[in-house]
Amino acid sequence: MVAFRQRHPDVSLEFRTESSSRGCFDALADSGLDLAWITLGGPVRGIEQRPVMDLPWVLALRVDDPLASRRYVEPEELRGLRLIRLPPNSTSAAHLDAACAEVGVRFSFDTSVADWDTALLLAGLGLGRAVVPALPGHSIPGDEGPLRLVPIRALRPLSVGWAVRQWDALSPLARAFADTVVDSCRRNAPAPAA
Repeated sequence: MVAFRQRHPDVSLEFRTESSSRGCFDALADSGLDLAWITLGGPVRGIEQRPVMDLPWVLALRVDDPLASRRYVEPEELRGLRLIRLPPNSTSAAHLDAACAEVGVRFSFDTSVADWDTALLLAGLGLGRAVVPALPGHSIPGDEGPLRLVPIRALRPLSVGWAVRQWDALSPLARAFADTVVDSCRRNAPAPAA
């Protein structure tokens, strides 16, 4: 966003926060918004979805947790752990549940939050562990701070990208903004677990 602002200092940007992909679709349909960053799901009438990247799942936990020093964990190692849960009706939670079912794992949950950032905050405070997507720019083991993100191998990643009413109808500036975000995400994408 900083790069876009430097290239287009006279353009006004408006950001709105929605807590779900469904909320983003509704906002696109009901207003003059151009773009929405979403967790990709099934087709939605009147909305085009454009994939940008796949985010691997990570276990977020405190640095002093016994699993924090690991380079990665396998999904089956998490059986029986009580986790901070994303909203059960969210697209990302549905993707996580489906990815876990593919490898025969179910998690137990003891805390529910509305978004990934809150899950990361609570995990960093030591209030539990969370399985969240590795967001571009977030740290992986070895970085300083109270929170560690340990890659979870074998789970199908979470697909994210843009939603628009009609891609071909976007203004050149809206497309430039979308392309700038895509370039930044890909440059800062988390490395896959070894």
